[in-house]
Order: sequence, then structure tokens, then C-alpha cells
Amino acid sequence: MTAQEQWDYVKSEIRLFTQRYAVDYTNWRKKSIKVLQRKRNAFLRSQPPIAIRLQCLPVMDQQIESLQQELVDIAALKAGIRWREHGEKSAGYLKQIHQVRIVEQSINCLQDTTSGSTVSSRTQLMEISQAFYQELYSVDPVDEHDIGCYLQDIADLPQLTADDRCYLISPITIEDIIEQSKKVIGKQSSPGSDGLGYVFMHLIYQFSPLKDLITKIYNTALATGSFPSSWQDLRRPISLINCDAKIYTRIINQGVKFSFPSFFHFHYLTFFMAVITRGQACCMVLGEEVTNANRVKCKAIVDSYHPPLEVIYTSGEGNRRPFTIGKQVAARDPFTYHCYVDTPPSSPHIVNTVISNDEAINSQALVSDETVSDVLSTKQDRPKTARHDDDMDEDMTLDDYEHHRPASRSSFGSL
Repeated sequence: MTAQEQWDYVKSEIRLFTQRYAVDYTNWRKKSIKVLQRKRNAFLRSQPPIAIRLQCLPVMDQQIESLQQELVDIAALKAGIRWREHGEKSAGYLKQIHQVRIVEQSINCLQDTTSGSTVSSRTQLMEISQAFYQELYSVDPVDEHDIGCYLQDIADLPQLTADDRCYLISPITIEDIIEQSKKVIGKQSSPGSDGLGYVFMHLIYQFSPLKDLITKIYNTALATGSFPSSWQDLRRPISLINCDAKIYTRIINQGVKFSFPSFFHFHYLTFFMAVITRGQACCMVLGEEVTNANRVKCKAIVDSYHPPLEVIYTSGEGNRRPFTIGKQVAARDPFTYHCYVDTPPSSPHIVNTVISNDEAINSQALVSDETVSDVLSTKQDRPKTARHDDDMDEDMTLDDYEHHRPASRSSFGSL
């Protein structure tokens, strides 16, 4: 029996044990509720004084309510899991979907590409469809010159350093697994096909006799890509993936988070680091409006977990445009990102970050209406630190701006 098979066997035995325990505990709840209700009824039939009744009844009611609430939560969780697991497997559901698709998706006739004639029989429709998709998905020949040009274009892409590569493939320790499971132990997540949630997995990881097997499973998956069969079940809802597989994914993402910032900007890693940018941008107007009413000079500091974002000059056109940030990273100041910002519209405010003024990065942030209103209402009270509007060119680049930039960030005042 391989290590992966042993791990699946251990989880199946733990699942049976927890199910038996849960059934016994559920029966105990139901019996306890009946006992408490009989006790409460007997207490009321004895007609005690009002003072004693007011003292004892709340305690009994609280105990009954607590047990009933536990039964309700368990029933709701069970119903949700069963709906997700069997919703697309039941015969009635499949029959209904099949009937709907027959009505909505029907092809009566097709035109043959070779002869140009129209056919309607089922056999001919299938032959024409097969020929069409066979040609569509066939591999087209590629020119060797185009391949060479493509390889030359991607030759200078940034690469991981030796230290980063060693960090990504470093063995996973049991402490790493326990740490990741501890972070999600309080999350309301449905268990996978093994029936074990984060709470159970966290307890299993701390069980000493299984620590060697657990580390072997995770390190084998990292080194050779050999996963337990329970990790390879095709589950359409992501919530039904096994929790031990989710924890493995979290460990991989943790390594990516610390390795990729060496050559990727933070905005590429927002998915891994789970940083919400909404409400984290603080915009402050440092000058007055330019002659063109659609442009303002402002400075934005994103006080998040990444280096500050410094918005310096506005070169927008049009009246209702969103914030368009053209990001240029200065090599002499790697911890500050200089941008161009258009005039903020009235609502809603979507910030599209683009690199080199024309290459889009898939990253968006939101600026609230209160933020923009504060910017426009307080622009007269901010110190004017940039040069006068007439001295600023509309097509000014980052290098041109360096000649007009203050000597240090402290020149902007204490923000």
C-alpha cells in the first residue's frame, strides 16, 4: 500500500468514526431536549411561586434553545452539502436539464462546406459537424521564422533566482501544514468528499503518529506531483474540494507570495495575498486646477501592504473618464511608483493601472465617492509643491518630471 493509499484509508476510517460519534451525539441532543421539556412541564405543573419561576425557567429555556439551535445548524449544513453533492447527479434533475436543452438547443439543418447543399438528416448533421470541428481544432503549421522571433522576444523575461527556486521546492514541514490549517480553522467551509473539515484536519495534523505520513504525502506531491486519489476527484463546486488539498494549495501560494515580488509588482500578486484595495487609497490635491478644467494635480498614497503609490501629474482628456494610471517604475527609487492620473469622475471610480502608459495590468482598485469629494473640496487647503501649471507640459514623462520633482518626499509635507 502506497503512502497515498494509506492516507486515504486513514481519512476514511476517521470519517466513519466521526460519523458514528456525530450520530450518537445527535441522538443525545434529541433525548436531552425531551428530558428538559418534561422537566420544564413538571416544574410548571407544580405551580411554584412567581419568584422561583422567574429564576428557574430562563435557565431551562436557555438549555433547550442551545440544543435546538445546534440541531438546526447541523440540519442546514447537511442539507447544503447534500444539495451540492447530489444536485447534478439525481435522475430527476438530469431528465429536466435534458428536456430543457432539447427544446432550447436544436439544429434543424446545416450546409455542407464541400458541396454547398443543405442537409437535415441526423446522420448527415453529425458528419458535417464532425468534419467542421475536426478541421477547426487541427494544428496549423507554424513558420520556423515566427517561432524564432517569438523566442527572441521572450528571451529577456525575468527569472527566479536560485534562492527563490530553492525556497519554492524546499520540503514542506509539519509546522507549515499546521500553521496554514490554523489560519482557516474558523472558516465556515463545507468538507470535501472525505467529509473532513478544517477543524478535523487541524486535529489530525497534530496527531503525532501521523505526522511522518502527512509530511511524506505533501512532499511527494510537491516533488513528483503524485497526489492521493481523493485529491483528484472532479468537483465542480470548489467548496467540495477536500480540505487537505486546499491546505496544500495555500502552502504553494504562500511560497509564490514571497518569491514572485522579486521581479513582479505587488498588483500581480493580489490574488495570492488576498489584499482588498477598496478603501485603502487616500487622495490629496497638492495644487490647483490646470487651465484645462478636466485635469488636476494630485498625490495618492496607497497605505496598504505594498510600497506607496505616488500620483504626480494629470494628463487626462474628456469629461467623464475614470482614473487612468500610467505606471512607470523609477530604477533609482524602486520603492516609489510614479503615475499619471486623470480627473476623477462623479461615480463609480474604477482605477485601471497600466504600465508604460499603454500596457494594461489586470489589476483594479476602487476609490469611494467620499474620497473624491474630499479631494475636490480640500484642494484649496493643500500646500502647492509642484511647479506652476504653465511650466508643466501636457505630455511630460517620468524622466521629464524628475527635473521638477522636489528633492525628497518630505517636501510634500507630513501626509
